[in-house]
Amino acid sequence: MRKLIIRELKILDYKNEVAQTFDFSDEINIIVSKISSTGKSSLIKSIFYALGFDIKQFPNKWNTENMIFKEYVTIDGVEHSILRKGNLFNVDNNTETYSYSQYSKWLASQMNIDVKLQIQNTGKFTDPYPTEMLLFNYIDQDKSWDGFLYKNVSDSLKQYGGSNAVRGILEYELGISDNDVSESKEKKANIKNSQREISNELKIINVMIKNLSTEDNIHLTPVDLNEIQRSLKTWTEQIQIVNDDIDRIYNKIHRCNFKLNVINQDISELKKLKSQNNNKKSKIFNKNGECSYCHSKLTIEQSLSRFELENNVFDIQNSIIEKTKDAEKISLELQSNKKLLDEKIEYYNSIENNSKIESQKINLDTYLNQQVNNGIRKQYNDKYTDLLVKNKKNEELLKEIDSKIRKINSELGKRKKEIKQYFGESIAKISVKLNSEIINDIQFDKFRGISGSGTENNRAVLGGYLAYFKTLDKFSVYKFPYGLDSIIKTEIDGLSLSQMYQTIEEEFLSFTS
Repeated sequence: MRKLIIRELKILDYKNEVAQTFDFSDEINIIVSKISSTGKSSLIKSIFYALGFDIKQFPNKWNTENMIFKEYVTIDGVEHSILRKGNLFNVDNNTETYSYSQYSKWLASQMNIDVKLQIQNTGKFTDPYPTEMLLFNYIDQDKSWDGFLYKNVSDSLKQYGGSNAVRGILEYELGISDNDVSESKEKKANIKNSQREISNELKIINVMIKNLSTEDNIHLTPVDLNEIQRSLKTWTEQIQIVNDDIDRIYNKIHRCNFKLNVINQDISELKKLKSQNNNKKSKIFNKNGECSYCHSKLTIEQSLSRFELENNVFDIQNSIIEKTKDAEKISLELQSNKKLLDEKIEYYNSIENNSKIESQKINLDTYLNQQVNNGIRKQYNDKYTDLLVKNKKNEELLKEIDSKIRKINSELGKRKKEIKQYFGESIAKISVKLNSEIINDIQFDKFRGISGSGTENNRAVLGGYLAYFKTLDKFSVYKFPYGLDSIIKTEIDGLSLSQMYQTIEEEFLSFTS
């Protein structure tokens, strides 16, 4: 069992350039003054603040931001120095500066404290800070007398669930909790989180399987894949043949249109030659006044040369007649091809809209969709089975963990029963000394609000703290100094005051440790 003793405290206010040193006895130290507001509470707060306690409230003129605290302690006879500035620490004058978390680990290792506290929101277990380690050793003037024992003394306790944290710290300090239990509880919390995730996945998979089942309710004609393959092959071959025919007809129509345009342009030019044959110097123009082929300006001589004609009306007229006959012939061919094209397109549409083929295509699509759905359903079913198996294993693990926890707790139960009995006896004894029936309502490790008001509540709260001090002094597995600050929080009569101080002397100042 490790024991820490405070030897000396130095406080430096570097802003106001003042410093003070306080030396302490290894046993009992009583801090008194004839008048109030002389710094008694500031000093005791500073003693535990220097050890790392999260003091929620200092007096107004006590600005810790401008102060450096250096505390000299012994731990099982080994001397150490602890320097604190804000949330930075230096230990034994070494060159390394510790964060609050690093210092917490150093203090825990020095005091051989290996407790784990469970964070309420996540269920994870974490190492304690000095506030938690010192929780049962320091009674604060401002935050410890609100009718609740310990739970409201520091905001850091809230993350652990207040009363649950206080109970966990108490059980560890009294040696009635076990790290195996903490680790088992953490595993249990992780498994339960896993079970919740599995439950959500199972719900989602169920919905997906139901959706697939709804799609499968569509009527499906039995599928003959060979017959569909033959039909589709014949159908595609027919479509391809008709497509080729349509392409050829389109090409013929294009050529006919081209030839017809050329002949019509020639006829137009010949007619101009005929009307202008007496004017050899005039130019022959198309509708834009240009050659129909090269778009250059043509003279009559150039046009006659191109058509290989003499400049006489007879030759020109014969050429017009021949060209006109050619145009009529090509027009007939063009009409014939257009008619044939319409027939081919109609035939193409009839093939494409073949009801049997369409039915087979729809049936095949449905068949393929169902085959895909069957594959997906198998994957879902396999996943569903895996999750059920995993959930079953989790349930078996939970049973094993619960059994382990019960076994450990059973072994610790004997010690807890002894401690609980001692605490009850202390409560009864103190309630008589303080003349307070309310104190008898305080139960071991139950950190509920204490009833009563005024002096009555003040005495009951004091009685609770004294009972825990006595129990911890006898059974604690590690020893920090105890600090009790300003026990009187209300107006009080002389008899009550005498009873309270007498009880403190007998039940607190008598500690040998």
